[in-house]
Amino acid sequence: MKQITREEAEETLQQDYPTFVEIWRKGWDAWKQVVEQFPALGSRTRANVISDVAKGFIRDKFQSELRCSIYEKGGMFLLRYETLDARFKKLNGSFPSNIPTKQSELLANQQLSLGEELEPKTVVNIGYVVDKTWSKMRFAVSCTKGKNIVWRIDLPLIEEPEIVVDIPETDVPQQPKRKRVYKKAL
Repeated sequence: MKQITREEAEETLQQDYPTFVEIWRKGWDAWKQVVEQFPALGSRTRANVISDVAKGFIRDKFQSELRCSIYEKGGMFLLRYETLDARFKKLNGSFPSNIPTKQSELLANQQLSLGEELEPKTVVNIGYVVDKTWSKMRFAVSCTKGKNIVWRIDLPLIEEPEIVVDIPETDVPQQPKRKRVYKKAL
């Protein structure tokens, strides 16, 4: 399998950059609607909702495209282009956020086989990166091999450069600061 370059990936994916940004934003918007109804949901649920909604939009957008196809089997979801396979993931920096499994290890090392009938291609990660408070989101395409970043493309932001999260105010009044009194040890 030939490792594709950043330039080759850009040539293949560039026309879809706005769509990739849009699908992650739609996933985020869906999360905001879910959390309004169920505020106790955690970060794993957030990532799953964003991912599931994004994959739904990818299916709708790309199912009739001739230049790529969707591969979905055994929990694996890829958009297959002629020169590369694209996965859609939350990213930690340039690396996909994964639970360590044999499959994720093979993917990380560019060694995953999809079966004899499908030729192996370079796998790239198309994803979103959030800050610690989940208040800012940016988008990127990355190619990694093992613990190395082969290349990364930061996707241009299309309107709305920041995602604002409303944090509800508490109805508990602020407590006055108290002076600490220390007892002497005997």
